[in-house]
Amino acid sequence: MWLSANYAFAFTAVLGAFGFFGKERWRRTSSAAREAAIVFVLYALWRLFDVVTLRMNGAQRRGLQIWHVERAIGIGSERWLQQRIIDHSLLSQAANGYYAILHVPAMIICLLWLYFRHRDSYAHWRSVLALSTGADVLIRLVPVAPPRLLPDLGFVDIAIKYHQSVYGRFGGGVSDQLAAMPSIHAGWAILVAASTWRCTQSRWRWVAIAHATLTMLSVVVTANHWWLDCIVAGAMLVPISLIWSRAIQLYSGQRSTDWTSDLSEIRL
Repeated sequence: MWLSANYAFAFTAVLGAFGFFGKERWRRTSSAAREAAIVFVLYALWRLFDVVTLRMNGAQRRGLQIWHVERAIGIGSERWLQQRIIDHSLLSQAANGYYAILHVPAMIICLLWLYFRHRDSYAHWRSVLALSTGADVLIRLVPVAPPRLLPDLGFVDIAIKYHQSVYGRFGGGVSDQLAAMPSIHAGWAILVAASTWRCTQSRWRWVAIAHATLTMLSVVVTANHWWLDCIVAGAMLVPISLIWSRAIQLYSGQRSTDWTSDLSEIRL
């Protein structure tokens, strides 16, 4: 469905060449091209390393462990939520569509908005996006079964049920089916909400909050992720944002030793 890694690398090369060798009178356009090249190469790396894992050995056990932990702490409501919509075709298909389509366009729109309307904050959020996605990909190398691959617990793959699956049956599709922990969908949506909330006082920021909420609901009711997948993805953004801000301060010579002030000024 989405742009392949090869095409993304090709766009990176073209935009990078224009960005670095464009004429002086096209300086602003060249700057935008360089930033677009950075985003494309990050996207290409994500697609390249989002490899299909077929090692079910251990994945189901880890999925079950998450299920038991959630029930122990009182947040294991995924099955109950899915049962509320599973027989309502419009709601189920809307959830499937939201899960499959919205995460990439929303992230692109957010990056464009930050670049053109809040340039001073753009570099920070672009870097947090890159670092958090990289960390997500590394963690996801440990296979964890999502709820839909644990039918004995009562979960149903409603994307298969309504013929909307981007994965197909286990072993096919466009992405790694055992990369449930953490949820990149949720992480990106929470980053969109956090950056929008931080950068504007407009009532439009509530749209970003709604997007994050709907994304987390969609990944849960479709049985593609556990609540803990969303929680971990969102929680990772805080230390990554803090550490990146601190690194930029040190690089810029702002060698404050007061980490308390850093925490109070964190951008999340």
